Amino acid sequence: ELLLHLGDLDRALEFIERACRIKPVSAGERLVLAWVLLHTDEQRARRELAHARRLGADTVFSDNLECLLNHRSGWTESALGRWRELNQARRGDPLWMWPDYFMEATGSGDSTGALVETVRRRVESGALDVGVGLFFLASAGPLDEAFALAEDAVAQRRLFIVDPWLEETRRFRASPAFGTLRQRLGLGSVDA
Repeated sequence: ELLLHLGDLDRALEFIERACRIKPVSAGERLVLAWVLLHTDEQRARRELAHARRLGADTVFSDNLECLLNHRSGWTESALGRWRELNQARRGDPLWMWPDYFMEATGSGDSTGALVETVRRRVESGALDVGVGLFFLASAGPLDEAFALAEDAVAQRRLFIVDPWLEETRRFRASPAFGTLRQRLGLGSVDA
């Protein structure tokens, strides 16, 4: 997972596949493998997610990954139906990445102000994990607000609760401020 968060996807895949060979019936390892594969092999990621669920990984992280996979394929009517089902089960979980207000903001070009206010309010009240809030703002909010929230995420050690190497967060990590943030954390620079 650390290699994934540092952007070293090839080595992350190598290590998690090795972990799965060592512990073939571990739901946790299968779920991490699916997250790594999200970047390169959507179909295999879906198979590993299904395998992880069969092994008992019925967690918010499984549901988030399923929604990311559906998002990558385009929100079909069946995918939206599945999102509604998962959202109903996960509503109110501070680690849930896909609540209604985020779906509305990503589907509309003019609602980022409302997204920022909602994220700020929910993070301050503890109703939203700061790392998940950072994912929202890095994906669909103004970058200055995202980097301001990144400072809080760093302080709480929650910066990488959500995979920062997703296509959705490309503009966040392409910003010079991302390189500065990484250097300040002692992570050096990794090419996007």
